[in-house]
Amino acid sequence: MLRYQASKIIVAAIGLATAAVLLFFQLQAQDSIRLQTDTPLAKINEDELTLAELKHFIHVHRASVIDYFIREHGADVHTGFWHEQFQGEVPGERLLAAAIEEAVRMKVELQLARQHGVVSEISYRALLQEMEKENERREAAIARGEAVYGPSRFDESSFIDFYKSKTAALLKKKIADSQLLPSEQQLKDYYESVKTELYPVEDHILFEKFAISYKQNGEHSEPLKEQTLRAAEALTQRLVAGDSAEASIKALEADIASTAAVFEGTLVLDESNASQMYKSQQQLYAALRNSDVLNPVPLIIDNTAEGRYEVVRIVERETAEAPSFAEVKDIVAMKYIEMAYERYVDSHVQAANIHWLIDLDYEQLVEA
Repeated sequence: MLRYQASKIIVAAIGLATAAVLLFFQLQAQDSIRLQTDTPLAKINEDELTLAELKHFIHVHRASVIDYFIREHGADVHTGFWHEQFQGEVPGERLLAAAIEEAVRMKVELQLARQHGVVSEISYRALLQEMEKENERREAAIARGEAVYGPSRFDESSFIDFYKSKTAALLKKKIADSQLLPSEQQLKDYYESVKTELYPVEDHILFEKFAISYKQNGEHSEPLKEQTLRAAEALTQRLVAGDSAEASIKALEADIASTAAVFEGTLVLDESNASQMYKSQQQLYAALRNSDVLNPVPLIIDNTAEGRYEVVRIVERETAEAPSFAEVKDIVAMKYIEMAYERYVDSHVQAANIHWLIDLDYEQLVEA
């Protein structure tokens, strides 16, 4: 295989999970090189990675890289965008790195599929042959009036993702029982660790809410705020003593003149309104959710957005329970296999032997 000399090569590592396994580089070539789509760029454990495969993932990641630099650096996408530096980061280099990472991962995943008898060939040429077979199958199905999901005909770019996903699903199924599925106890432990993530639940919390404003003529008043805080503290003492909401308000107005305390009622936080409260009243939501047990001391919340102190007394709390392991065992097993499969592939990617056959000009690749 021919090697092309470069005047400048920048090599860096990018990580997959916790290991750095990939590289990206930049070149100003002495002579112009015209690469064909099936030109081998590298060998991944002795299997070739072609230009077409790498350029596919460059196309896949273009939009996300552009979005990253707009969000993180306020970049303006113009003619020289891919070569510009933003606090040490170059869009073209980041794009090529992301494409290499995913291209190598795909090649390793296909190698595992071949190892386990899911596929027999994983070259780019074999991929094109599979594409033609799939297109013929779809054409015949359409002619028979059968439903075809997805495009009626694939091109090279769209087929790579289809083939990659299909092969991964078959490989996962093939090795699930022998290499991915854990013991019963391991599965139970896994469920306990992800239970709240898989099945988020909201306790049913019944609470009383009071509001005391420290606005004066529509504006925040610091002197009034100090008085209002004393009123909120006095109100909590009344409630702790066992006074009713109505009696506490009356006593407060008698003790501290000009204090406008309002009892907003007995309210509920549960599954039906948790999302709305989280978005519109984050302080209140956090205060209620973080009270793990029935709290005898009412909570005082400084709602600066509304210019008032809010006093909250939890009256009743019913703890919500996630489904038992037995009820969701099959779903949990599927989730575990998904996680185990990703780790399985990651470990093989990290151990992959990557040998580059040709130096690349990232400027030509990302702008092509």
